[in-house]
Amino acid sequence: MMTMNMTSAIKDFKWVLKLLQSSKSKAHLDTTLRCFNLWENKHTKDRLTEADADAVKHMRYQFWCFYKNKNSRFGLLSK
Repeated sequence: MMTMNMTSAIKDFKWVLKLLQSSKSKAHLDTTLRCFNLWENKHTKDRLTEADADAVKHMRYQFWCFYKNKNSRFGLLSK
């Protein structure tokens, strides 16, 4: 099992969330999604400890909740 650098993962994740929260268009939102994918590639490995896997699961859930909420706002504004 590999242990991820949780401090680095959280710092990078907070940056992705700030980027998401500051998104003002669908194009910005698409860029945020690419940044989130880069975060996942950097900080998730095939074999994480159970604690690390739970932390990643929570961060993914948090991102997708914010992302879907923000995405729905842009959908409502464009109609």
